[in-house]
Amino acid sequence: MTITLTPGLTDLVRASLGDPLAEIAEQHVELLHHGPGSLSTASLHRVRGTTTGGVSWSFFVKSIHAIKHSAWFAKMPGGLRAEALANFPWRADADVYLARPSLPAGLRLPRMYRLDDLGDDRLVMWLEDVPVAPAAWDLDRYRAAARLPLGWT
Repeated sequence: MTITLTPGLTDLVRASLGDPLAEIAEQHVELLHHGPGSLSTASLHRVRGTTTGGVSWSFFVKSIHAIKHSAWFAKMPGGLRAEALANFPWRADADVYLARPSLPAGLRLPRMYRLDDLGDDRLVMWLEDVPVAPAAWDLDRYRAAARLPLGWT
């Protein structure tokens, strides 16, 4: 799925920057690889640019769809298709954001600025583009992460 930029992009940029007067000077759309095994991810994009004031902005845009739209669906044995249609949680990513679960102290989900319903069981999530932390993930860091409490709901 290709992202088509809508007139609402300026509003998204303004909301993300907290600047109600921001105007878009330039914008770029980058398709991100997400691997062949995802049944509900249609596409991943980074939509970024700058404002007329020279401020950078960026969104992570995730398009999701029902399993019936997946290339793998047609390859499933006929008997499994109905079960997959009824039970595969294709909306799970969006539903987590909508539920706003509490997370352990110091953790949060990236902000979801907008959720577009394209119809026919297709959604587009406009998310905060979180930069990757420069910290290295060595064995000690993985051990510390593995020991974090799992008691969040």
